[in-house]
Amino acid sequence: MDVLVGDLNGDGREEIITLKNDGNWNTLSWSGSSYTTSQLQGWYRSDDWTGISLIDLDGNGVDEIIGFNSANAEWLVIRPSNGTLRSSRITNWNSTETYSSFSVADLDGDGREEMLARDSVGNWWSLGLKDSGFQTKYIATWGKSGNWRDFAIADLNGDGKDEIIGQEMATGAWWMISQQGSGYVSRWLGSSTKGLTFEHMLTGDVTGDGRTDVVSRDGLGNFWAVTSNGTSTQLTLIKNWTSSVVWRDVMLVDYDHDGTSEIIGRNIDNGYWWGINGTSGGYANELIARWGASSDYLYVFAGPRNSSQDIGLVTWDSYGDWWLSTIGSNSTNTRIANQEPPFRFTQTYTADVNGDGSPDLVGYDSIRGNWWAVIHDSTGTHNRFLGRWNATTPWQDLVFADLNGDGRTDIAAFDPINGYWWSIISPGGRFQSLKLSTWNPSSSYRNVMTLDLDGDGRQEIVGQNDAGSWWAVTTSDGSAFRNQFLQGWNPGWQWVNIAAADLEGDGRTEIIGQSATRGEWWELYWTGSGYASRLLAGWNPTERYRDVQIGDINGDGRVDIAARSYGGNWWMLAYTGPNTWSTTFLTGWTAGAGWQNFVIADLLGNG
Repeated sequence: MDVLVGDLNGDGREEIITLKNDGNWNTLSWSGSSYTTSQLQGWYRSDDWTGISLIDLDGNGVDEIIGFNSANAEWLVIRPSNGTLRSSRITNWNSTETYSSFSVADLDGDGREEMLARDSVGNWWSLGLKDSGFQTKYIATWGKSGNWRDFAIADLNGDGKDEIIGQEMATGAWWMISQQGSGYVSRWLGSSTKGLTFEHMLTGDVTGDGRTDVVSRDGLGNFWAVTSNGTSTQLTLIKNWTSSVVWRDVMLVDYDHDGTSEIIGRNIDNGYWWGINGTSGGYANELIARWGASSDYLYVFAGPRNSSQDIGLVTWDSYGDWWLSTIGSNSTNTRIANQEPPFRFTQTYTADVNGDGSPDLVGYDSIRGNWWAVIHDSTGTHNRFLGRWNATTPWQDLVFADLNGDGRTDIAAFDPINGYWWSIISPGGRFQSLKLSTWNPSSSYRNVMTLDLDGDGRQEIVGQNDAGSWWAVTTSDGSAFRNQFLQGWNPGWQWVNIAAADLEGDGRTEIIGQSATRGEWWELYWTGSGYASRLLAGWNPTERYRDVQIGDINGDGRVDIAARSYGGNWWMLAYTGPNTWSTTFLTGWTAGAGWQNFVIADLLGNG
């Protein structure tokens, strides 16, 4: 579900425009006496639409809808034709390339906006409507190795031409691409502290000098603005919001009509909206609206709500309800309309997220960061909003497990930039997005998996870092999660064949691994009061082993480990107790036969 706000019909009033999963475009507008919904000409159904934006291609002050389909590299536009909004194809780009960082800008100052995008090697391209028709143009190149955080479009120096602004995370440097003569140049603006994380790239005039500024917030909660006096740039501290709570829907809007943009945002813990407003002595925080904290607000907009240009806040929640509130310290929400709850999947999975014993269809919208589920219960089948993650984070090591022991499957993934483990979890049956713990982001982790190490019915997330140390995300009460150091394994032993198995049959799952240099099998286990490692068996260190299989091979009711040597021999590691493990030769297969598709099964039915 993509949501836009703009004036498509040129009546001076903005509409809320949505693209649904079936390819249909819908609008919510004010007719002068009531809110109405209508449908536009649709696009074909696809999960590959990206770069969807409102753009004024011909400079007449009326918005058009533009979008790029990455599957066939096709650009489409919806714009007026003989008094009717119609869809048409503009052009195709290179179908072998990948494009991102889509933005709208007027780089040459001719009053007509262009669509910008950056390809996989760092080249910036533009698509615009010129006198001769639609044109694609190469702009400039920013290297792909700089770990670019984000980009913004702003006319920093007030010359009537937009610039592309970007921050290079690897160095902390801020850069700008601007038109010069008949071409474009890339220029260094300045640097922030190297290693300091930032979020948001907001544009607006927060200093009141009539020029556009770029606003970001650092990891300490400080808002900074990249500003210009027309010839030079500087980094200016604005104000701080506490970093102890999560802020959503941070944006710039001039809510007091003084010609200067204010920073606004919502504290999700209590639903309160706060603003940062300019004063004679600098900047001040002020409460501007009171929303509840129990609803899931998916899309939030700020802008004029009536002919008097009074600023209001509009939101669409997970139940499909539209809400409106004015700006004011005691302002609350008023319900104004309802549409089908919006959702979109770009990645789908199955998991029993409500704990009823049946798998549910679970989907992640990587464009918006929203998690959804299709859940069936006694009242029917419903779309259920689960929570929101940061859509710009390159999430990895996605796991599905019951982390708090409530019988419901939870979702978790690792943020390699900040080291966060983030989850979708449902304490008390209410779904929420929750940070579990933080691992060292300067380390890389492998062998990430979930298992119940201590047998308490709660799954732990475990992983091994570069130094060989095993770490876990765990909880003792089902609510407060923490990091737990487990054990350190010598990284020089070259660990292979890592697996999770309950060899001893005691209801606790252990981490099993083999040293490639020593041939030894080791186990990381729970002692009842802590974690320890122990040697299980030594296999031939001159051999290499692969194709590890886990199952009850000897029929004793406990799982065993089997592995095949590169010479073709199958060997078994089994618990014979107490505190005793044995190695057994099973059989030999021809080494060069190209064996594949291994599975353990009780074909004879003898247990």
